[in-house]
Amino acid sequence: MPLSRRLSLIVITLIAIAIWRTWGGGPRVPTAAPASSPAPVPVPLPIPAPVPAPLPGPVPVPVSAPVPSPVPPPAPTLVRLPGDAVRLEGFVVDRRTGGPVAGAYVQYDVSHTRTTATRDDGSFALESPVGVRARIAVVHPAYEGHSSVTRVERGVDPAPIEIALEPLAPIARLDVRCVDDRGLPIAGQTVEIDGRCRIVTDADGRAGISAGAGSAHGLSARRPGHATAGAQITVPTDPAALPIELVLAREGELRGVVVGAVDDHADLVVLRGHGPSQRVALDERGRFTTSLGPGPVTVQLRAKGARDITQAFVVPPAGSVDGVFLLEPAPPPEPAPPPEPEPRPEPTAPAGAIAATVVTGIGEPVGNVAVSARLYVDLSGLSAAERLMHEMDRPQFHAQCITTPETGACVLTGLAPGPYELLGPFEPIDPVVVRPGETTAITLMLRRE
Repeated sequence: MPLSRRLSLIVITLIAIAIWRTWGGGPRVPTAAPASSPAPVPVPLPIPAPVPAPLPGPVPVPVSAPVPSPVPPPAPTLVRLPGDAVRLEGFVVDRRTGGPVAGAYVQYDVSHTRTTATRDDGSFALESPVGVRARIAVVHPAYEGHSSVTRVERGVDPAPIEIALEPLAPIARLDVRCVDDRGLPIAGQTVEIDGRCRIVTDADGRAGISAGAGSAHGLSARRPGHATAGAQITVPTDPAALPIELVLAREGELRGVVVGAVDDHADLVVLRGHGPSQRVALDERGRFTTSLGPGPVTVQLRAKGARDITQAFVVPPAGSVDGVFLLEPAPPPEPAPPPEPEPRPEPTAPAGAIAATVVTGIGEPVGNVAVSARLYVDLSGLSAAERLMHEMDRPQFHAQCITTPETGACVLTGLAPGPYELLGPFEPIDPVVVRPGETTAITLMLRRE
């Protein structure tokens, strides 16, 4: 029975009971004597009919929604970007099989270099200006490199570029696995090959890529909070997979405090066993904290007016190590040695002079004759060739050169003591010896023509 009908019956019953009580509980029966009047017979109240409880219906069974079938990714579309540029898209495929080449490094050189990597379906996309020539290069360890020139014309949507790479022969498989210092796999880790091609590890920390046999490559993996891992490998000629494990150890903390007067010129440098050094800043209390890869490190502290401090530590993976640096006053600088006295110049002998008079064969003075003097060197013990070489090497030092006046007399002054040769158009004479502070007089006879 519906609930509304049941409620209606209950309401009607309650109204009937109320009316019966109002009018004396029913009809009165006349009697002959009031004393012997029988007691009123109570009228039984109507009992509402029991309402049957609703029977439980069938429990609805949840029906799973139909799982939609996977929709293949849409094909690349050409999108015109704002400004004078378009989206240039393309595919990299294997020339022999026609299959996609994933993880290839694509470089696009135009006004500046743009780089990207191909997806799993071999597709890539780059932004390209219009109306210019650009070079596009593709690199993959298992294929020969590709380089070509393309041009995007103004007002024309470029068609997708298809680049076919020639595979190298033979080819080996690189099986790379990335783990941390506990040996746990690292999923989603990007591994760079030669700083160009990239592969990403799966849930087990593994990633694979093909490479030409006999080729050499560098592998590196970087992750925040972990030390950088790398390896240099040479691909074997055996086509079997080459297992490579890269351990990205969790970084630890190096904490320390510098005790003593620390000024703004304090210089704290952390030297690692490998990799570049790292400068660490101190706070106002002289404390510092830095994250480092696990392994031995050396800390050098230099502060103004204090001794240099060097301490060695071993940073544990995902742990910390503390250090205390006690500044000690630097020793006073050693006094500078007294300056050495300047050497006194050795006394030189006073200069001498040569008073020369040029005359003719009959003793008449001759003017306007050039007379010069140079130091004399004895060449008598040398051969002719040696004399010639000596004359070529010896500077023609003329102590003085003077022209005689009409009187034919001249004085060559300021000559250091020693023998001198007199040069001029006169008859040869023996060397003239100049003595300190003296004037040596000599007569020169003009040479006859």
